[in-house]
Amino acid sequence: MSTFREATATPERDDGGPTPPRHTAVFGPDIFADSWAAKPKADVCIGFRLIPSRDIIAAKAQAEEQARKWYPRADWADLTPEGIEKALTEANDAYNDAVMRHCVARATCDANDVTKGYFKHAEDTVREALTEDGVRRLWDQLLIVQAQSAVGILRAGPEDTERLARILADGRAFEALSPGDQIEVSTLIGYVLTLLVGTGQAHEKSFDGAGGGYNVRSAHAIKVA
Repeated sequence: MSTFREATATPERDDGGPTPPRHTAVFGPDIFADSWAAKPKADVCIGFRLIPSRDIIAAKAQAEEQARKWYPRADWADLTPEGIEKALTEANDAYNDAVMRHCVARATCDANDVTKGYFKHAEDTVREALTEDGVRRLWDQLLIVQAQSAVGILRAGPEDTERLARILADGRAFEALSPGDQIEVSTLIGYVLTLLVGTGQAHEKSFDGAGGGYNVRSAHAIKVA
């Protein structure tokens, strides 16, 4: 087994005890709504587990139903092109938010036992317990778990790393992504940057791109004068 798979596989217990989740993260009380009666007063550690495809399908179906319920439009024929675009954006945002909530409800678990959900009556509790930012922060962690366990993705080599920097510096491929994919890509890039900067050895290297020299600092490069 490769080092990468060893690092991301769920550890197995030889003593028959509970199996810990493959990923955990610590969050402050600010991800929880003030109105939630069970809001923690200190930092909490939350586990993350992979969820079956049937839960993803169910999440999308429920999200579509909620989006239709929240944004019914009987006036499509009267809307301007700008109005239609705004209505579609609102419905799409509602759909994406609902998918995130459903997946977060299913994927969060006890930090020491992958079989125990973190929230009781998770789907209903998540809507009451988490702030909008809290849902997104938990969703970001779930994206990391999914990326770590994606065995079909080949590990990037040195050439791929430089190629990625050039593509991001150009910007056209990123802008061509859907809004949801842009969020996912930015989240994963942010995770990578956090790991690299955390080493204390994150020195930036300038390189010549199609439009001149670039100093790659993040998902969006800054052109060197």
